[in-house]
Amino acid sequence: MRIGLIARADSTGLGVQSKEFFDHVPNCKALVIDSSRLPGAIPHGIHFSDYSKYPNQQQHSMRPGHGMRGAIPYSVIEEFISDVDIVFAMETPYDFNIFDLCQQRGVKTILQYNYEFLDYPSTLPYPDLFAAPSMWNYDHVPGNKVFLPVPVNTDKFKPGKEKNFFIHNVGRPAIHDRNGTMTVLNSLRFVENKITVALHSQQPIPIPVAPPENVNLLPDFGNTPNYYDNYSGGVLILPRKYGGLSLPMNEALAAEMPIIASNISPNNLWLPKEWLVDTFHCGVLRSKKTLDYFECYHEQLAAKIDQFCDPVFYEIAVEKAKQLKETISWKTLLPKYMETFENLLK
Repeated sequence: MRIGLIARADSTGLGVQSKEFFDHVPNCKALVIDSSRLPGAIPHGIHFSDYSKYPNQQQHSMRPGHGMRGAIPYSVIEEFISDVDIVFAMETPYDFNIFDLCQQRGVKTILQYNYEFLDYPSTLPYPDLFAAPSMWNYDHVPGNKVFLPVPVNTDKFKPGKEKNFFIHNVGRPAIHDRNGTMTVLNSLRFVENKITVALHSQQPIPIPVAPPENVNLLPDFGNTPNYYDNYSGGVLILPRKYGGLSLPMNEALAAEMPIIASNISPNNLWLPKEWLVDTFHCGVLRSKKTLDYFECYHEQLAAKIDQFCDPVFYEIAVEKAKQLKETISWKTLLPKYMETFENLLK
């Protein structure tokens, strides 16, 4: 059995996700997509493709204006699928003709979607299987589907304990402040303990609210060469307003860091309830889907930060993070992936 991965070689979340897949799934080949010329890309930034991550693999540079079909020449697709049994794509195949050509050649296809960017239901060709990275809106996904969590490479992280130390990962700012950055900044004025907050963002963002004297805010604007170096211990604050898969949450757990998160799906389906902060509905946004989004109460978020400053509470939370770490490791989840591939080929 050979798997063909549609991969990214940049520093985005999809870049990290596809590189770890390529490194862990046996007998895997890749079609490496360069997205640096597409609208919204950051030239010479996080979208810069480092093809050395995928030695001797096929490459294709995307161009703007092709839409959902015709973005990748047939000859490139034909070469890619000529010797694989399954094509695995993350979020998008970049050219939906791939699904048609695979069906014609007897090659199975899997799309590990992010729900907010899911193009289905649609007249577009369907993959043979939708792989859900979380249970968020799972019931609304049409067709053949399976829950297939995204593993994290736990071997790359160096766990450390840092009391009264918190990290907020902005990543690349998304619509409606998806990761709750402004929520975090507005909540800091209610924090009572003396704390340090490291704020990581892949591009500069405004900080409209000055933190109080008891809060040492450390903004870091830039791209960390190694994503796992963003997690040095302490607690991750990530009051997301919407969304399913969260690589920062997985990565924090890999570093044995507890997480302060919003009490919404899918967080409340797998994180300890004492890590969660209540929310209120604050609007509806339109991506590929119509989505509700939620805001944490600022005072409650601050109170949760203070709670994690309690040494006993923090130590118990670290132990729970260690347990969750094992459930999302490649060692644990790779057999699930292989079983999924084998079942699809039956």
